[in-house]
Amino acid sequence: MKRFLTVIPFLAMAMLVASPGYSQSASISGKVIGRDGQPAANVIVKIDSLTLNNGRLQIRESLDAKTGRNGEYSKSGLYNGRVMVTVMENGQPVPGMTAGEKVGDEIFLADGLDKRIPTFDLTKAPAPAPAAAAAAANSGLSDAERKALKEKLEKEAAAAGEATKAFDAGKVAFTAKDYPESIKQFKVAAEKNPSQDVIWANLGRAYDANKEYDEAIGAYQKAIAIKATESNYFLNLSLAQIGAGKIDDSKASIEKAAALNPANAGQAYYNLGATLINRNKGAEAIDPLKKAIELDPKYGPAYFQLGLTLVGLNKLDEAPPVLQKCLDLGAGCPDAATAKALIDTLKAQAPTTFTSKEKAEAEAKAKADAAKTKNTPPAKK
Repeated sequence: MKRFLTVIPFLAMAMLVASPGYSQSASISGKVIGRDGQPAANVIVKIDSLTLNNGRLQIRESLDAKTGRNGEYSKSGLYNGRVMVTVMENGQPVPGMTAGEKVGDEIFLADGLDKRIPTFDLTKAPAPAPAAAAAAANSGLSDAERKALKEKLEKEAAAAGEATKAFDAGKVAFTAKDYPESIKQFKVAAEKNPSQDVIWANLGRAYDANKEYDEAIGAYQKAIAIKATESNYFLNLSLAQIGAGKIDDSKASIEKAAALNPANAGQAYYNLGATLINRNKGAEAIDPLKKAIELDPKYGPAYFQLGLTLVGLNKLDEAPPVLQKCLDLGAGCPDAATAKALIDTLKAQAPTTFTSKEKAEAEAKAKADAAKTKNTPPAKK
């Protein structure tokens, strides 16, 4: 069976397909809305041209563009191929204000193309780092104090840049399934910029993939300490806890994930059940799968996995009715054909009290007709 992992936003990265040729004739443009909700002037937007070198994603060229009074920015003379665009604030990338990084969000440039980037809205970004806030209020500082603060901010910006490079290298190594190298790079990124929850979350994911479950738990807990509202962090934490054999802790993490994202609660419990099954803990998967069905009665895969698990546990009388629920959902249960074949096999091998929906309805109708005939007085002659 597959292992069902919810992908954390910002973690996955598609491999770059390099465009032929290296002419610099493409351009890019976009707009930035400031934290006050108005077009933001004088904001630096970093534009990275990306390339593959021996299977590793690298920044080929990094250029800056600055927004004008209307919040607009543009940059021409860019390399063909994939680019990543990031809004900068006090020398550091603004969390969540990057385009072209996620799978499905790639940005490709070609000759003569002026690519328009979706508007960046800083009202949706986290508050500036404390050091940046201090810099904004340093007008009363002495020259020496101002110089010291400037040096501190420059040091922080340099560390953030090093963290970004290590983070990108970690993602490339993870994609290549070189988990030890991925762990190494994410650890460097976390050391350089420990306040970024997404770095710790990626480190946890790499540890988990490398079956270092206790280390994965620690990394996810640090991500949660920074951003406790991200349901996916609790979900992936629960998977690492299963790997470490901490089933009760895992269930508690799933409950938190479900509370943070009720709309995805059924999926969360299903993932828990599927992961337990993948780790040969079928008996412990029953309750999460039943909870998934309770929260989302139309979630076909949960019925199928529950029915399959019951068969595996030799609970042959309980399995067919559950598998029938999968069939009843039709297209809502992708494994309906397998469920039907399994039901037929079970009925042929070991008769049970189960009957199909159609047969049950026919039997009920026959009984009703018989009762009606019995209670009907004979016609008078």
